[in-house]
Amino acid sequence: MSIRILIADDIEETRNLLKQVIMLEDETFEVVGEAGDGEEVLKMVKKVQPDIILMDINMPKKNGLEATEEIMASNPDANVIIMSVQNDTEYLRTAMEAGAKGYILKPINHEEVTELIKKTYERGQKRTRSGPKEEVKDAQIYTFYSFKGGVGKSLMALNTSVIFAHKLKKKVLLIDLDLHFGDISLMTNKHTEKNVLDMVDDGMTETFETMAGYFYEYCDNLDILYAPLSPEGADYISKDVVSKILGKAKEHYDFIIMDTGVNFYEHTLYALDISDKIFFVSSMEMTSIKNSKLGLGVMKSLNYEDDKVNIIVNQSSEKFGISKKDIEKVFNREILLYLQEEVKPLRLSVNRGHALALDSKGKSTKFYKSLLKLCKQLG
Repeated sequence: MSIRILIADDIEETRNLLKQVIMLEDETFEVVGEAGDGEEVLKMVKKVQPDIILMDINMPKKNGLEATEEIMASNPDANVIIMSVQNDTEYLRTAMEAGAKGYILKPINHEEVTELIKKTYERGQKRTRSGPKEEVKDAQIYTFYSFKGGVGKSLMALNTSVIFAHKLKKKVLLIDLDLHFGDISLMTNKHTEKNVLDMVDDGMTETFETMAGYFYEYCDNLDILYAPLSPEGADYISKDVVSKILGKAKEHYDFIIMDTGVNFYEHTLYALDISDKIFFVSSMEMTSIKNSKLGLGVMKSLNYEDDKVNIIVNQSSEKFGISKKDIEKVFNREILLYLQEEVKPLRLSVNRGHALALDSKGKSTKFYKSLLKLCKQLG
């Protein structure tokens, strides 16, 4: 079934160019109408009932924003994509406030416009299937933290999220809160997707609807908010931004899972404070044990209860001279979970940019089975 598109632009040459670009998609798209001004758009929408409306922002009689507002007033589920030459945050914000579901810059790039049309259409179909009223949720917030890098914290956060969403059918938001050196986009092979810095730069943190445009749907029931692409981007993401995101998103998900950096920056401390559970990840390697011991001391100084801070020991193996009894003696705590050392499948998962929990072979690993057991206990 093709996606039915209405093109609205006051310049005929632009409309013809868009038609040519769109028709390169063979039978995926169908142009069902054209309009040269805002009033004509309103008439054509009623006549042809398109799936997508490509709307120029500057048109005679009624501009694109005015036409969009009228369309949305009569049909809130309409999918309008605003086209503009203005690469300006204020224009983007105004378009979203009018009810637009997407925004694209002129001159139009073939790959960008076709991808945006498909994504906007898919989101619209999802809204229609889920019905007009979304259940108000109150997400449990789980944070994965470690006091030393390289212990598999991000792998656990990603695969736990996938298990909750894909296997247990829970609605999940995964936030890569390692703002300086986040790896979730690499682990999912989606490093070109929008991220939290784009959201902040575009001024889209006021409502859940505007934020959702920056979440990437990785699989059914799982959205991901990626970290900035470069370390300096972290400077623009304040604790208040994190607070806004969590506050708005909490009502739309069963679980919010955060993968934090190896630090105690303000936004990290806020995430730890607000979490229902913290999964403190260590490994059976001496420097990791030493750093984890220090980190757990910090957790204690923050007055976190023992039932909030849960220790997971990854790469668990006694063949290198450290036993489970040794670990428990050092931490003076019960260990929630030991994950066995399985280097090959985990490394393949990372290098391929594909979550192990979505792979048929991955599901046979002890790593997956242990995380599945944990998720069932939690969810």
